[in-house]
Amino acid sequence: MDYSLGSASFDRFQAAMEQDAERMRGFQERMSQIRGRGEAADGRIVAEVDSEGGLTALDMDPRVLRMPLEDISAEIRKAVNAAFKDFQDQAAAMAAELYGTKDEDPEKILADPSALLSKVEELGNNFAVQLQDMVRELNAQQQRAKDIAAGMNPPRDPR
Repeated sequence: MDYSLGSASFDRFQAAMEQDAERMRGFQERMSQIRGRGEAADGRIVAEVDSEGGLTALDMDPRVLRMPLEDISAEIRKAVNAAFKDFQDQAAAMAAELYGTKDEDPEKILADPSALLSKVEELGNNFAVQLQDMVRELNAQQQRAKDIAAGMNPPRDPR
């Protein structure tokens, strides 16, 4: 007799969970590799940022030093802001790919905390439904096993 939890619905649930976990691992790996890049002052100032949220590089052509200090400062801010924007665009594209937000604007979801919270809640609700299905299936399998076991061990005669 087969007492395994090999029903089709449980197998589908397990496969979906494994696939989701693998996609999330891939997403995290790809996120750690994103580098945002921004330029200013006609490409003479280049900034780069990474997934840690920090500035990883700020390169300046020596000709930039001929500019007034206020202009240099403004151009550095432009380059850094452009790098962060590039990073956000790449992250939003990856999130859209992972979470299937093709019909939604990923930038809007990432920029609006309530939209992001709504998306997270939606994902949580989907997970809860899948988990409830799994619990129902486990309970059904457990009951089947009890029924089979009861049939194998008839009640003893109390003599």
